[in-house]
Amino acid sequence: MKPPKQKPPTSKPKTLKKTVRSLGGIKNKINKTTNTIKKTNKAQHGILKHMPSEQDQHRPEEYATDSITEKTSTTVKKVGGETVEETKRLAKKGVEKAREHHEVKQKVKYDKKFEADVKKKQADNAKSSSAKVRHTADISNKKAKSAIHTGKKTKKSVKSANRTVKTGNKAVKTTKKGVKTAKRTAKTAKTVVKNAKRAAVVAKKAAIATAKGIRFTVKAAATAVKVAIAAIKGLVAAIAAGGWVAVVVIIIIAVIMAIVSSPLAMFSNETDGEAPTISQVIQDINAEYSNIITNIIVNAGEVNEVIIEGETATAGYTPTNWIDVLAVFSVKSTINDNPDEYMDVAIMDDRKIKSLKNIFWDMNNISHEIQEEIVPTPEPPPSPTANPSATPTPADDVSPTPEPTPEVIKTLIITMEGKTHEQGADIYNFSEEQLEVLEELMSLQYLALFMEICGMDSFNGLTPQQLANLINDLPEGELGATIVGYALTRLGHPYSRTLRGQGNYVDCSYFARWAYREAGVLHFTAGTAAEQARYCVNNGLTISKSDLQMGDLIFWSFNTNGRFMNITHVGIYAGNGYVIDASSSRGMVVYRPIFGESSIVICGRPHVK
Repeated sequence: MKPPKQKPPTSKPKTLKKTVRSLGGIKNKINKTTNTIKKTNKAQHGILKHMPSEQDQHRPEEYATDSITEKTSTTVKKVGGETVEETKRLAKKGVEKAREHHEVKQKVKYDKKFEADVKKKQADNAKSSSAKVRHTADISNKKAKSAIHTGKKTKKSVKSANRTVKTGNKAVKTTKKGVKTAKRTAKTAKTVVKNAKRAAVVAKKAAIATAKGIRFTVKAAATAVKVAIAAIKGLVAAIAAGGWVAVVVIIIIAVIMAIVSSPLAMFSNETDGEAPTISQVIQDINAEYSNIITNIIVNAGEVNEVIIEGETATAGYTPTNWIDVLAVFSVKSTINDNPDEYMDVAIMDDRKIKSLKNIFWDMNNISHEIQEEIVPTPEPPPSPTANPSATPTPADDVSPTPEPTPEVIKTLIITMEGKTHEQGADIYNFSEEQLEVLEELMSLQYLALFMEICGMDSFNGLTPQQLANLINDLPEGELGATIVGYALTRLGHPYSRTLRGQGNYVDCSYFARWAYREAGVLHFTAGTAAEQARYCVNNGLTISKSDLQMGDLIFWSFNTNGRFMNITHVGIYAGNGYVIDASSSRGMVVYRPIFGESSIVICGRPHVK
């Protein structure tokens, strides 16, 4: 709430511009008195002119004249002085009255002006409020008009909406009918797929029974493989089409593979609901393999060092020849002159699981030994004596100094050996016809299928278009980029430590040496990753990880293997934080981001020498 407005204090008047009426009489009196004084002075002056000199004042007439003149002068001065004092008093009183009157007049004038200002302010406020009211009224009128206009439009929209709702209701009814039809179709499709799967299992079992009743010759098996190959190629195009067609085609292909009872039936990787899939069997065997190595380490007792021989791109204990094992298993099971030994490889059971395990351990071996090295104890230096020529006197209570116990260093060496498909074929004396089918299975076109059932990532890191773009964007005239270009041509090639250099097979060290040789670096000939790292160290060709450039080498140590710096793996740096390497865990050459950074031992640039 605002405080009430108060009157400001009245200021005193600066000058009296007009004289009040009461001063008129005082002025007249003053004028009269002044005239009287003038006349008196004039008379006195006339008398003095006729006065005798001092020597004549002794006469009587002179005395009388002086006496009259003195009295007259005294009277005049007295009357004049009183008149002046009275005049001053009256003038002062008149001025005070005039001042009071002026103050009263100014106060009245100020009060009137203040009241006028207040009334004007009130009038202005009223005028402003009136203008606001008029403005608000105008806006309200406009809104009202707009609302009326909108109401008309809304009314039209409502009519249109009603028509749309009616149409929508009809569409909803039609859609509901379509949904019901779609649901019935989906239900029917699911039933068809379910029945098809059941039919596939029944067909597979029927094919098995048929195969047992006839003699399945090698020639028939080779023909079945060719038929299945053609079906697989058709499957790729069908899957690209998507939808239920792809599902049905997959089921049909599975039935075809089961009917022909070829080794390719293994790639269906299915189950009848009771037995595990072939992928699950592989996982169980891998766990058994790893547990054997762990138990060897635990049961070895206290050892100074554990060495796991070989090159690997992972710290785990995983066999690297699963593709070879599966190829031998599928050919041995399905292509056989003896019907009693025939087994389909589409659906696993106890007999097939046992057969796969036997073939796996026939093609894999884990051995170990503990090597002991005695470290000789150095002889203690002779103690000095005061007189070397004097013969010491033996004491009866001095015992002989015991011999020092030699230090024994124990090293546990674990060796993991995996045989190739060729060595597996030799174990089971494959015929020429079986070898022909085996080589067909080991071709690159089936690598992705093998990797899928082994639980490996079959993607090599680049699509064909990405690979082409990467090769085209490599800098020209740089040796490191040339090495990377050759390395990229081996993407997807299979990994095998035993078969490296044969066909498309590579391991990590062979792959690095091959890329260098193709780029014209002929002095780099070390055969293992550890020796390649030793070459870089001995020739001053090591670099820091932050200085990596295209074509440089990265060396890892994932296990203790007793080799130089315990290095177990090598890869080629491809730029932008990526590496190309022949990976044992991935089963092929891959392009991927730098991995296992905590296990990187050194980096080298051997191509600059």
